[in-house]
Amino acid sequence: MSRQPIYKDGIRVSIRMNGDTKAKLEIASKKTGQTVTGIINEAMTEKLEKFKDEGMIINTVERIGEMERLTMLAEDGKKHDTKIIAFTNNKGGVAKTTSCSAVSHLMSKKYRVLVIDLDMQMNTSELFGYGFGNKETTVADYLATYFNDGTERNLPDYIHPTKYDNVDVIIASHRMQIDFEQTVRTVGADRGDLIGRLFKEIKALNIYDYVFVDTSPSIGVLVTSTYKEADWLIIPTEADSMSIDGAFKVSSFIKRRELDELKSAKIAGVLFARAVTNTAMTKAIPIYKKQFEEHGIHCFATSIPQTSDVPKSREESIPVSDKYPASKATKAYEAVCKELEGIING
Repeated sequence: MSRQPIYKDGIRVSIRMNGDTKAKLEIASKKTGQTVTGIINEAMTEKLEKFKDEGMIINTVERIGEMERLTMLAEDGKKHDTKIIAFTNNKGGVAKTTSCSAVSHLMSKKYRVLVIDLDMQMNTSELFGYGFGNKETTVADYLATYFNDGTERNLPDYIHPTKYDNVDVIIASHRMQIDFEQTVRTVGADRGDLIGRLFKEIKALNIYDYVFVDTSPSIGVLVTSTYKEADWLIIPTEADSMSIDGAFKVSSFIKRRELDELKSAKIAGVLFARAVTNTAMTKAIPIYKKQFEEHGIHCFATSIPQTSDVPKSREESIPVSDKYPASKATKAYEAVCKELEGIING
């Protein structure tokens, strides 16, 4: 088995691993309690140590191990029918990021999951271990490679591990939208096609069962491209007029494309969040659900309750489903995951 070379700091590294080697590493991992990636990292550290004597900066050992992990995942013999699901609403503050992170974490207990953060606020990136100021490659860096002739574009270089075994992440940049728009204007590229290319390349990796995308609360190019190219949309909302208006704007965009027979995502459902018992807003949920359903838009049966666990988990930069597994919010998200599987699998 061969693989594409990795280029970092002028070093060309090509890793080969056949089935026998993979099996031996998995046996060693079980015996030692060390991960396969950890074993590879140790081996590569020893192999690359000599470069330090030649004055070369070696900062790629962990990435080499991570690349090998992704290669092994891609060669597990399974066909992964990757589904791309975006969380979106034109209104901010509707539990979009909370929902994306919780559903991603919970679904990873059964499936391999990739999270893509397309929101400049970077909150989802932070919840999965990559906060503001990190030095890792971002989705903006990856998209920029389409404009740079001769640039080596290797998607796994932009995919980063998290502390969760089955969750990887492509992180955002706080200047992502600005840099992206400036680059597009400079080169005159077809900016609407870039997200589609990214999604196609992710599916071609044959690693992930689900890709969850956190979008920004806007109608920018990155967001509308996601509407066109994703498989499904989940629209979190609160039961207030502005949040509902934002949700209807998303659904109207999709409905217009469907009428024009243009490619677009399907709406998995509207997800009501931050529901507080016995308040006017929560009592209005059935009314709003009826309005959506009259327009042919499904609403999730479960609403996400507002609990103190959600803001506390965000303060610690951990998905609520991980920090508080017994929380009412987590239990509600578990029900949403089950319903989502039913919607997607028919």
